[in-house]
Amino acid sequence: MTRRPNAPAGRSWKVWLALILSALVLFACAPAPSPTPVPTRTAVPQPIATPTAVPLPTSTEMAAPPAAATAAIPALDTDRMPVFITTDMSSDDPVAILYLLSHPEVQVLGIGSADGVAHVEPGARNVLRLLAVVGQEDIPVAVGRAESLEGDHSFPGLWRSGADRPYGSFIPEAKADLVEESTAELLAKVVNTYPGEVTVVLLGAHTDLALALRDDPDLAGRTKRVFMMGGAVHVPGNIQAEYSAIANEAAEWNLWVDYVATAEVFSAGIPLGMVPLDATNQVRVDRAYFNEFESKAESAAAKAVAQLWKSSFNFSSQFYIWDVVAAVVMMSPDIAGWESLAIEVVTDEPNNLGQTRPRADQPPNAEVCVSVDVPRLQEDLIRVLNH
Repeated sequence: MTRRPNAPAGRSWKVWLALILSALVLFACAPAPSPTPVPTRTAVPQPIATPTAVPLPTSTEMAAPPAAATAAIPALDTDRMPVFITTDMSSDDPVAILYLLSHPEVQVLGIGSADGVAHVEPGARNVLRLLAVVGQEDIPVAVGRAESLEGDHSFPGLWRSGADRPYGSFIPEAKADLVEESTAELLAKVVNTYPGEVTVVLLGAHTDLALALRDDPDLAGRTKRVFMMGGAVHVPGNIQAEYSAIANEAAEWNLWVDYVATAEVFSAGIPLGMVPLDATNQVRVDRAYFNEFESKAESAAAKAVAQLWKSSFNFSSQFYIWDVVAAVVMMSPDIAGWESLAIEVVTDEPNNLGQTRPRADQPPNAEVCVSVDVPRLQEDLIRVLNH
């Protein structure tokens, strides 16, 4: 199904994101635009704008890279939580990833791109650049599957082309390269290397984990936990509100993109931690918090986040940080409110595909974050990024 971005300006943060990312390509040769008024529909999340874009390489510069190497899995540090991350490299993903890379109690064993806002290969290459920020380029990075398991759900092309662009020049070029394995293969390799130890963190579609489980159903029993940003449980979804061409008011983007994969992950029997819109809608970066954050940014990671956020205030007075909320509450669950729920993923109702519906007649299969102590989350974010 072909979709076109026809939501009017001011109605959708995703449309704003597309316009912002396209405009930023011109920043190197034009003065910054005047601030744009905040859309009146404040219930709709606003984007974190990507800063000044680096021009895409020329065809000569895009010569075929050397053959990828097989991934070497880092040795396990028993004092830290081992995680594997999948990411669609939307506007908030870089901050969530830098947070986890900076956290003293987290060990990131691998990262794979997932289908979503960015296309999978450019997204993976931008992950490599984030690793260069914190000097952790020994972490293997893989490219995920480029389409959903079934159907044709995807983000509109205009939004995706903007997300594919590299970040500003303050984020260094990567010296490392992508690994030979796909995201699904690398995920399985990490979990099988340390069975029963690894938490899989999903910051995008569930496609690659579902592929790994299809290939080896026993992988579920060797996965310690799955933790995700996604879904909407007691609140409306955000798809039609942000893109009116899609008649789905119940689902959230990450889980809608590959609703079949989502259903397979939820039914796999792996312990699930879920951070839906119920919680993420409560957390915004406004000018006051940004000023505090920027004044306290000392580390390379914190300074990169400040730069990533700074340009967004040319376009909006506040914005949401969905995946960042998930990363923080995973590591500090006491700052959030939780419910044990049975979550059913809708796969057979055309206008509700990907909806995460609670079922009172079933045993719980997920711990669902429904509220957040915002001041404590903001304090933790500054503290960890400065570590």
